Amino acid sequence: VSFARELGLFDAPTIGVGAMISAGIFVSTGIAAGEAGPASILASALNGFVTLQTALNYAELASAYPEPVGG
Repeated sequence: VSFARELGLFDAPTIGVGAMISAGIFVSTGIAAGEAGPASILASALNGFVTLQTALNYAELASAYPEPVGG
């Protein structure tokens, strides 16, 4: 199996937008840590807990459909 080494009209801008969003997330975390101080650790832990619950919900939903949709 080999992959094509090309970027289409949709692929190249998507990489740029993804880089900007991820950089914004890291900058926002730094600003929040400067404002909230030690409480930002608690906020990050709560955010991780909510994200874990969301991931488990998606996993439960995905297990309801064991075959790929449209495939």
